[in-house]
Amino acid sequence: MMQRLLIAVLTVAVFGAGFAAHLWTARAPALPPPPAAIGSEFVQGANGKPAARPPIDRAAILAEIEKLRPQIDAYRARVEAMDAEADQAFVAILNPEQRRIYDGKRADAQKRHAEDEAKAAAAPPRPPLSDEEIAKLRQRPFESAFWKICFTDRLERSVRDYKLDAKQQEQVRAILAARRDKFVALVDSTPPPTFKLTSLAASVQRLVDPRQVPAPAAQGK
Repeated sequence: MMQRLLIAVLTVAVFGAGFAAHLWTARAPALPPPPAAIGSEFVQGANGKPAARPPIDRAAILAEIEKLRPQIDAYRARVEAMDAEADQAFVAILNPEQRRIYDGKRADAQKRHAEDEAKAAAAPPRPPLSDEEIAKLRQRPFESAFWKICFTDRLERSVRDYKLDAKQQEQVRAILAARRDKFVALVDSTPPPTFKLTSLAASVQRLVDPRQVPAPAAQGK
């Protein structure tokens, strides 16, 4: 499992580096969109173009999520506990002014979350996930893992936002490194299907086959 995760992380890193180099040097138009899934750029049809992917078996995905639901929930709970532990350790090293900034950011995030939930509750039901959206949700756990393992960006943002001194910077680095080590150990012990389905499991209500959704009734004039 860890080998697959490292391959995914390296793929994202290499693609990001190549894209940055292109923006810096190229005069031609922007690069074409990145592949929807890791390794898909190597799948080609007879004419040299990417081969069409078969339709996604939504029923099979739903059945697998239902089967693995306890493991998926346990994995997510452990990740959330790791994040909460790291946040508590981070808050403990802040001075009063930095803590005020932290509390303000947290309050803003909670307000946005509440507003988003209210909008979602008032909005009409969202349509079923497209095949492309399903593919992206399958890849999202790898993207999340990348940022937990490669935490330099998080460290730099903390230094910038909270004006951390040299001692605090080393403390934050140690906190993030400890969280990374715990996360890697968790991923190593997590079966690949459970890991890959963590994001999709939160959207099971939108995994229904679009062909099974009844067409809206025609409105009379």
